[in-house]
Amino acid sequence: GMHAELGGQLINFDQRNIQRLCRSLGIALEDVTLFDDKEVSHLLNGRHVSATSLQHQWVNDGFWKIFKDALAQAPWPPLYNDYGPGHVALDNMSVIEWLDHVGIMANSDFGKLMQSTQLAEYGLEADQASALNLIYILAWNGKNLDPIEGSEVAYQIEGGNDTLVQGMAAALGESRIHMGRELIALGGDTEGPYHLYFADGSAVTAHKVILTLPHTTLREVDIQHNIWNSFSAGKQTLIQSLAMASSNKVQLQFDRKFFLDPYTSANGVHVDPNGDIYTDPGIDTVNCAWDEATGQYRQNPSDKGLMVCFPSGERAAAMHSKGLN
Repeated sequence: GMHAELGGQLINFDQRNIQRLCRSLGIALEDVTLFDDKEVSHLLNGRHVSATSLQHQWVNDGFWKIFKDALAQAPWPPLYNDYGPGHVALDNMSVIEWLDHVGIMANSDFGKLMQSTQLAEYGLEADQASALNLIYILAWNGKNLDPIEGSEVAYQIEGGNDTLVQGMAAALGESRIHMGRELIALGGDTEGPYHLYFADGSAVTAHKVILTLPHTTLREVDIQHNIWNSFSAGKQTLIQSLAMASSNKVQLQFDRKFFLDPYTSANGVHVDPNGDIYTDPGIDTVNCAWDEATGQYRQNPSDKGLMVCFPSGERAAAMHSKGLN
């Protein structure tokens, strides 16, 4: 049958490590480029805007060059201990401020699309997000606006991403994996051994520990003073203050794939859709959506459609606060 991903779904062409990992575990990948010859639907400022029009602006209005120049001003990657004045200047501007500053204009059709793609990628509203977030999505695109997310998606895992997790667990040995353990305290010597204390009353001593908790969770762990003081000042600040952005998913299954039917919008834009949809951040509930089963149609032909709506930022946070996660 069809499957929907609760977490991340897609694998890019250049994400070679996960592709190699899947091959090593005998896990098949599905090609999601089935409808590459069709186009994205854009609902911006309350009307449909053609992909051709947006591509024309990207090239003829010189927007691609604006992004390229910004990348030259703030080269990738900016590091906590290696950055320049260009990084600082752009990081201190929000996406909204930067779009207006460079003449793209945040409230234009193109500006709304830029807000939307940044929001989908990072889960942070454009008036809160650093301009660097947006610049680093599209600065490498050259004169092709597509892919709007800045990276070329290629695959998804046949049967769902939990197939990969199950394969890794089997290779490691499931007896070595302990579920349901909430870390509440970390102690021990600065260079080890370390003592880990869990909410169920259990404890573990280990010579090496890798803390993979989100910073918003790690800051709730009682970390012994000598270990905490061994962290750099930058790492301490990160753990204490880094915010968590918000994204969510709403999965919808339909009797047929109507979102792939060609249509003409109310303002006369003809679209042969590929199932991807972008709206501006002013639209309630979602800012982008896509056909989640593109690759699955090859392996499991079906008349049914599966669409994932991807609310981010304030919309996702509001859903989380109501337990809709």
